Amino acid sequence: MTGSTTWRAYRDELAWQILHPVSTLVFTRALSVVVLLKMLWQWPIRSEWLSLHHWPLPHGPLSGPLLLPARFANAHPHVFFFAASLFLVVHLAVRRNYFTAALFCALVFNLLMINQPTGDGGDVVAFMLSVWAIFMVPPRATASPYAASIQTVLYNIARLCCCLQFVFLYAASGVDKLKSNLWTTGKAFESMRMAGGIINPGFPAWLATPFWDVTLTWSTILLEIMFGLLIWFRPWQPALILAAVVFHLGIWWMLDLPDFALLMIVAVMIFLRDDQYRKLFKPWLLST
Repeated sequence: MTGSTTWRAYRDELAWQILHPVSTLVFTRALSVVVLLKMLWQWPIRSEWLSLHHWPLPHGPLSGPLLLPARFANAHPHVFFFAASLFLVVHLAVRRNYFTAALFCALVFNLLMINQPTGDGGDVVAFMLSVWAIFMVPPRATASPYAASIQTVLYNIARLCCCLQFVFLYAASGVDKLKSNLWTTGKAFESMRMAGGIINPGFPAWLATPFWDVTLTWSTILLEIMFGLLIWFRPWQPALILAAVVFHLGIWWMLDLPDFALLMIVAVMIFLRDDQYRKLFKPWLLST
């Protein structure tokens, strides 16, 4: 098969069927749930903070209208969080569509700006994922063949770009660590412990040794570098996905970053295939 024939076959596949609809649905729903849970958890804290501090927001021709919810939150934090929570519940209850998906992305962006002074990176990840999620809307049965084909292409390309985004995050982080003497010598975790306030105080002392410092350091580097290279090969996918989930649970436990860890676990779910979901979960979990 020639290169042009291969490209045409791949292009036709993108337009012919929605790739892994169950996997994508679980991913988009899980993203909405995590954003809702994080917002409910932060509601008292953020409301108190906003009542004492008015974080300056840009007033550009595009950012001005887009950040109206964040400006409203500065003046009426409790009303904002109540309305945002109500919207997310409705967004989870209704069939996915471009309008509510775009509103969800706009809300996540406003939450990113509200949380900017004390954010830990989780809001940035949520925003990037929400951008791709706008286009992960399956065509309706009543759509014309032409419209359905366009929507299918958008759906599949957005799914692929979301995967590439995750791979890029891992690769950039891994390459950055390879350039750091602290990471290549295995002293990164020791430095974090010495700095104080970074490592969870409940982290067991028996793991605070040079052996485990080197092991954890290079395990992190290898996972971030090798993930993007091997995740595209079917036999490697289950092991790499499981390793990524364990890795981010470890970040949650070690660095006490639950929201960032949950969002990265949600992100890695996009790599699961529908047949893997059917093997792992009961049918009632996949009902739509």
